[in-house]
Amino acid sequence: MTAPSGGELRASIAELLDAAPSEITDGADLLDLGLDSIRLMTLVQRWRDQGIEIDFESLAECPTVENWERVLAARAKPEPVLLTVRRVEELTPRTVRVTFGGGRVDAFAAAEPGGSVTLLLPAEDGIGGDEQPRRYAARYCAEPAELDVEMVVHDAGPGGRWAGRARPGTQVRVGGPHPAAAVPAAAQLLVAVDETGLPALAHRLEALAAGTRVDAVVEVPDAAEERDLATPADLRVHWLHRNNGAAIPPAALPTADVAWVAGAATFTAKWQAALPAARCVTETYRTDGANGPDGPGEGQESHFQAL
Repeated sequence: MTAPSGGELRASIAELLDAAPSEITDGADLLDLGLDSIRLMTLVQRWRDQGIEIDFESLAECPTVENWERVLAARAKPEPVLLTVRRVEELTPRTVRVTFGGGRVDAFAAAEPGGSVTLLLPAEDGIGGDEQPRRYAARYCAEPAELDVEMVVHDAGPGGRWAGRARPGTQVRVGGPHPAAAVPAAAQLLVAVDETGLPALAHRLEALAAGTRVDAVVEVPDAAEERDLATPADLRVHWLHRNNGAAIPPAALPTADVAWVAGAATFTAKWQAALPAARCVTETYRTDGANGPDGPGEGQESHFQAL
């Protein structure tokens, strides 16, 4: 995976700022130029989708083109590998687990709980064109060597449509693994995810220490999307059904040492605004629609009340 050059960085930043690339100098503070946190997260997600293991904090601490070019080059990873679908399992009416295998699947042995991979989906017309990167939480299994990726099936974008078509024998190039966002260890953890963040939550819960108290708010379209979550931690789950306009009452959200929010952009933006930034770690998934990687639905919004 090749990191963007200085010129490519300037072009990407200028596009978001509605400015000319020549106005973006190597040493200029990009925050002073108007690059706010939302635009910065857009760039972070774009580069993560391309397979570069970058996070918000690494770019925000020194926001210049010169520094970003150096940081992105250091985080760029080797070329993706070709994997083959071994099986597809329906987890809920809208979610499937796609299991990959292949000669180089062990390239993902370093995948960590809550980490992810990038599926480089082929052009949908079947006659060429650019691959379409989509990022998903993933779990590596050593015996046998396999990679599990959970995907929301829908018609609003290439990721959901590919998930609906995937069959044993289907091949796709996969990049990564990408590290999980660092969530500080805490005795009490507050979690808020939608269906796109639910796979990462399931992986993280499996790795938590016994005795950790976790309050998880999980927003899904309806009751059919609820699922069991296994963990040694002390877990309480509050399920919200988006299609019913459900909201979590403030009293149901206890004070926690650390909060972790993961999901579609509209979902994470509201939670990020409501929780103290100093104790909230946020992961936003690419959206072509309103919710989910590529958006399983359109015109839908998350409903909650602030702490």
